[in-house]
Amino acid sequence: MGEIAAFSEVLLRRGLVEPEAITAARRLTEESGERLHVLLTRQGLVDERDMAAALADYLNLPLAPSTSFPDNAITAG
Repeated sequence: MGEIAAFSEVLLRRGLVEPEAITAARRLTEESGERLHVLLTRQGLVDERDMAAALADYLNLPLAPSTSFPDNAITAG
């Protein structure tokens, strides 16, 4: 099983996308060369937080909690 197929299975197992959406997105990745996870989030089919969790699952890595990152606020220096 290829990488895209294996990652697609994670997305389907988690119920993040329908099989038809995966089929269409995989076709678009072949045409555009864009990565599946980028394409699905850019099109709004999977939100970024769910995609991060799916990628962590696929890669067998822990998902860092948002508290591990600094605030997004920019301070003037």
